[in-house]
Parts: sequence; structure tokens; C-alpha cells
Amino acid sequence: SDKLEKLDFIRLQFQRFLSKLIINLMNPESNSKIIFDFSILSILDLIMHIPIIFNEELTKSLLNSYSSALPKTDIAHYQNLFEILLEIIKYHYNDAPVYLPTIFDYSVKGIICPNDDIVCASIEFWIEFCKYEKKSGNKSRGYTKTAMEQLTMLLLKVISQNKMQTGIPSIKLIRQFTILYNEDMLKIALPKIRNYIYNDNDIIGVFVSLALINGICSKRS
Repeated sequence: SDKLEKLDFIRLQFQRFLSKLIINLMNPESNSKIIFDFSILSILDLIMHIPIIFNEELTKSLLNSYSSALPKTDIAHYQNLFEILLEIIKYHYNDAPVYLPTIFDYSVKGIICPNDDIVCASIEFWIEFCKYEKKSGNKSRGYTKTAMEQLTMLLLKVISQNKMQTGIPSIKLIRQFTILYNEDMLKIALPKIRNYIYNDNDIIGVFVSLALINGICSKRS
């Protein structure tokens, strides 16, 4: 009993610390960049090593803080914020649908962002999410499938910009979707490929179709 009380006390202290870190993310202008960056790294350490303190209330509060934090962060800490999101999904996997709509919105804003580094980081999040679900095997609930079609349409737009930096991770994510959901991905991809190839005047379209073929056929993951 005493041991449980001590553990509860320790957990509560960590949760109080986490709450303060989340407040720092909600108000990035109220602290120095050092404190802001430290808060992100501290939250990442906590979710990696003491995920039990991330109850539903704190997790939702953390996700809400991203609307303030993401626009103010540099690319390195932007990546850290998405690492945190992935760890949240892993820890709350069975309850992930509670958080996924918000996470999806944040990632989409990143993918359509004009900053190529942010585009890549947002796509890499989904690549790692797909890899996690593939590794989960029979325990996977196929959450990435719910975002597959919408994300694929965005990825095709990214590929059409003809930039290697953002095009390569886009093709990699298409490949990950194909590995997980082969038939469903082909149903999305094949009509697009036909439309692009039959339109000889659309040079960009032909390029996108070749990239899409590469994504659904390549064995490289």
C-alpha cells in the first residue's frame, strides 16, 4: 500500500511537470526559445520513458498545444513534435481514433506547407506509422488505411512539383501503403496512372504516373 502511494505520488509529480511543459508549448511567445525547445525535448523524453503519465486529459491538452507550437518551431523540433505524436499513437494505440483526426490535420497542414523540410517531416511521420502497423502484424488495426486515399492525393500533388527532396519520401509512403494494403492501393493508383498516361500532352502527369508506378512496384521500402 505504501509502495503504491509512493508510485502514485511520483506519477502525479511527473504529470504536474508535464502540464507545465504543455503550457510552455501553448504560449511559445511567453518564454525564451531555449525554454520552448527544452519543453519539446522534455516531453519527448517523458513519452519515450514514462508514457504512463500521458492520460487522456493530458494527451488531449498536449495535442491542442500543437496549434500554437508548430508554427513557432524550427525544423529539428518540428520533427521532435511529430516523434511525440508517433509515441502517443503507440502508447494509446487501442484508443488512437480519439486522437487521429487531430493528428491527421496537423500532418496535412505540414504536407501542404511551402517549406520542403516540413513537408518531408510530415510525410516521414506517416512512413514510420505505417512501419509500426506493419510490425504490429495481427495486432494492427489498420489506422493508416483510413488516411491512405486522402494522403495519396496530396502525395501526387507533392510529386508533381518535381522536387527530389519531397518526391522521394512521397514515393516511399506510397510504397508503405502498398505493402500494407496492396489491393486497396492499386484501386486508388491504377485509375490515376491510366488517366495520366493516356494524356500525352500532360508531361507532368506522365512524370507523376511513373513515380506512382515506382511507388507501387518497387521492392525498396
